[in-house]
Amino acid sequence: MERNEDSGEEELAYVPGRPDEDPLFQCLARRTRRAADRGHRQPPDRERLVMTLYYYEEMTMREIGLAPGSG
Repeated sequence: MERNEDSGEEELAYVPGRPDEDPLFQCLARRTRRAADRGHRQPPDRERLVMTLYYYEEMTMREIGLAPGSG
């Protein structure tokens, strides 16, 4: 903030700082990084196996539960 001395009254004018100093910008940037990190993680091996058997092998959940190594 800076004071405007021309008016004779004490008036404050908003002077924006750099975007990386803005608390809202910092918060949004952190949330974006966290969301990106979560998107890059691989599911656990067991979950990946279940998804593969269900979607690619077209097995039922019952069949998957009875399959060796899935339960």
